[in-house]
Parts: sequence; C-alpha cells; structure tokens
Amino acid sequence: MCYGATGSIKEKTTLESVLSICAWKLAVRWHALIFIVASRTFLEIISGIKGFENQLKVIIEQSPITVLSKMFSKIVPLTRAFRHHANAGPTGGADVSLVRSLDARDVAPILDFTNSTWIWTGGQTGSNDAAPVGVRPFRKVIPSSSTRCPVCATILISCDDHYYIFVNGREVESGTYWDGNVPSSYVFTVGLDPEGRNVVAIAGENTAGSAGLIATILVDYSDGTSKTIFTDPTWKTMKDTPPGGWTSPSYNDTTWTDAVSEGPTASTPRKSPSLPPVLNMNGKNWIQTNESFSSGSSNPLFQRPFRKTIISLYGKAAVCGKVVLSAQDLYTLYVNGKDIGNGSLQENASLFDPGLEYVLVAYNDGTSEAYSADGSWKTMNGPPPAGFEQPGADDSDWYGATIWPVRPVGADVTVPDA
Repeated sequence: MCYGATGSIKEKTTLESVLSICAWKLAVRWHALIFIVASRTFLEIISGIKGFENQLKVIIEQSPITVLSKMFSKIVPLTRAFRHHANAGPTGGADVSLVRSLDARDVAPILDFTNSTWIWTGGQTGSNDAAPVGVRPFRKVIPSSSTRCPVCATILISCDDHYYIFVNGREVESGTYWDGNVPSSYVFTVGLDPEGRNVVAIAGENTAGSAGLIATILVDYSDGTSKTIFTDPTWKTMKDTPPGGWTSPSYNDTTWTDAVSEGPTASTPRKSPSLPPVLNMNGKNWIQTNESFSSGSSNPLFQRPFRKTIISLYGKAAVCGKVVLSAQDLYTLYVNGKDIGNGSLQENASLFDPGLEYVLVAYNDGTSEAYSADGSWKTMNGPPPAGFEQPGADDSDWYGATIWPVRPVGADVTVPDA
C-alpha cells in the first residue's frame, strides 16, 4: 500500500479538474491555443495522487514581447513530483532520482537516449548480428515504496523493427522503427497506479536481420522525486515468444534472463533514431472572445480569462496531465489557483513538423481522455474578476470561447523535440 499526504490514496475520489486561461493583449489581435498532451510538453501538470478532489486551472496573460513559448513543470495540488532533464544523470544506465525545486519549475524535462542502451535477448548470431524473426518480450518493474507512489510515466522508445507497449497489462501504443528511410522514435505519457505494482512490458518484433530495443522512461512520484529508467541489462526478457499473461503486473518473470546490451558493429551499424516532436499544434484551433473579429480590426487590449472544466468519473483520478499553450502576447499560467509560470510568444514563429495533435489527460486506471481548444472553454468580455483563477470561481455567466475562423498570420509555433 502506498500512502500519500492524507493517508491511503483509496480513501478519496476525484471529482473535477478545471483548466483556466487568462489572456493579456497590449496591441492588435490576441489569441490563445492550449493543449494537454500525451508527450513531454511546454507545460506539464502532474495532477495529484489517486483519488484527490482537485481542479486544474490555467491562466494566460498576453503582451507583444517577441519570445517563444516557455516550458514549465509543476505538480498539482497535494504532491510535488517534478521532472528533470533525463540527460543530466550519470552515464552507464543507472536509475536517477531527483527532487525539483519550485525555482526550477520553468525548466522543461528533456528525454533522449543519451544514457540508454540498445538491448535484445542475446540470441543474435552470425557476422551481421541477425536475430531470430518473431516477437520477444521485455519487462521492467517501476520502483515504489509505501511512501513513494508513482503517478505518471513518460516513455520515449524506438525499436528495430516493431514494438508494442503495455503498462500494467493495458496496451498503450505500437509503432515501427523506420519512417521511410529514417529511423524514428516515439513518446507517450501514461498514468500509473500509485497503490499497486507498476510494470512496463514491451513486445519487440524482429522481421529480418538485426534487432534492438531502446527506451528512456521518466517516472514522477508523489513525494516530489522523479526517476529516469533506461534500457539496460536490468530489464527482464526471454529467448522465446511471450507467454500468456506476461504483460500483467502480477506475472512472475523470475525465471527470465537479463536483457543483453548491444551496440553498433562494423557490419550492422545502428542508426540513431530521430527524436519525435513534443506536439504539433498545426491545424488546431485558436480561441478568443467574441468581442472583435472583423478583417483588419484589433481585439480589445489587456486581460481576458479562459477556463476549462474536466470531470472525472467516480473512482477515476487524473494522475497526469500535460499542457502545451501558445498565446499572443504574454501569458501567466495558473493551476488550481497556483502560479505555474509565465511567458510570451513571438507571432512569426517557425512552422513545425506533423506530430501529435490532441489534448490528453492520463488517469490512474491507464486510460486517457483527449481535449482540444474549442468552444467548450469558458470566457468573458472584460478583465478577469478577482479570484477567477481559483477552482471554486463561478463562471456560470461566462460564454463559450469563439474559434478564430482564419488562423492568424504567424500562428504556428516551433515545438522542440522530445
């Protein structure tokens, strides 16, 4: 049993989460674009332990300062599980734990393969390191204790040739190594069970020639720490097809062997996979109030608020959420009334490559919900009232945000790699 700030996590039930945004415009037009996504993003909110009643609030202020959107990371509301740079840890594949201070909240976590190694079963043969064709299983238990509850995991992965990811027995995603002629990687975020045993299981499939799996997993805990897990010989595997039930956390893999680290050879050099983009906002909606939309006109200056309420079903807690936001001009972000960070956007930012284009909140049962910036966001004409960033603020008289009918010039933003 893992215990949180108020005892057993099972004692409470999550009811509601709220996202709010306040926009501040000093000149010309203003717009806001907000996302919660299943990959590492500008702003990540790990929203509490299983069962906590909470509301997520986001607020954005705007002003014409030519700086790209900043990245923030902060836990909400009763836990402080901050993420850290995956490449800041020691080499050699060791797990890394780190507590992030509030002063470091504007530093976004970075995932890469610097400290991870390619692994397989050790069944490779011949001068070209050919591996048997077929699927091979790999398992890794997420460390936890009675006082250290894992709430969220972000997985960066690449596999030659195909992979299938399972977290606690539930399939998360699948993918392939080659994107055309370019080796590629993928990133996913999933909620974990703070009370139970958490296991990441990956089925790697080889279709011909050599085979390999590489991954970096960033786990956030309820005690304010993060752990980076790398693929290395501590992963369990077997030189055979996966047995029934092998993805379940309760499956006994004690008879399995340790994975074997492999590197590039002269005959079969392993190409380094490109890192995926955090998120592609291209094609998503920009929202604003209904005050002024005529061609060539200017929107009202100064602040405008936006709010989004997300209701969790009974017994289902939002344990992990990610937000990517972009606004013209200056914004300040709040969650549950807490100041998460601030930043600004250069209007003529670079266009980014295609990628994820949705909003996602991960829950403690392994499921997720996608959301987008649309008319379901609440807004109002005029400056935000005092306390509007608080979870209990009354927005019943607010109206649905208006989708900007034509994407504003320079509305695309540059999104970094994972």
